Amino acid sequence: MDLIVILGVSVLIIVVAAYLILHKLIRKKNEFTYYSEEVEKQAANIDIELEKQYDAINSLANVLQQHGDRELTFSKEVTLARGKNQTVFDRSSGIDMAMQQVYKMYNLTPRISSDPMYKRLMDDIKIEAENVAAAKRKYTATASSYNKRISMSPYSYFAKQWGFEKKELFQTSSGAVDKHNSKNEEERYNSKKIFE
Repeated sequence: MDLIVILGVSVLIIVVAAYLILHKLIRKKNEFTYYSEEVEKQAANIDIELEKQYDAINSLANVLQQHGDRELTFSKEVTLARGKNQTVFDRSSGIDMAMQQVYKMYNLTPRISSDPMYKRLMDDIKIEAENVAAAKRKYTATASSYNKRISMSPYSYFAKQWGFEKKELFQTSSGAVDKHNSKNEEERYNSKKIFE
């Protein structure tokens, strides 16, 4: 009789332990899924802000063209930046390239700064740039939290088995910082005054 009771208790303990482990794993998988979807939602928010910024840049380019003899042409990469099949990282780089084109055109048409439409559009671009930066910060925080969750032991093994992979983060490229630092004072001033 004692052996049957011990065996029954042992089976019960094993069943309860298996249930608790399985329950914990299911909760972890749901948590990983939730955070993965949150990262995607934040990436979509960046896309929305990039679209607004791109529209403002396009409008500004049209104003700049009206004041200059030269036509502002966006490179193929910048035009493709609006493409829906690209990552948010590629689209963000396309916006940066578009702004470089605008800076070039501004330097060719300095009298533009007195145009009220130019001033309004520059204010819009500044606001959109701030919105994009805020969306990127939120995305990076969410993606970083997600990456930590799927990297922690012992759940990292299961995350890999379930197909959860680390998400890419936005980072400032050291090349951009080096390029800015290599500019002389006049070049830095000229690229800043477009926003003043």
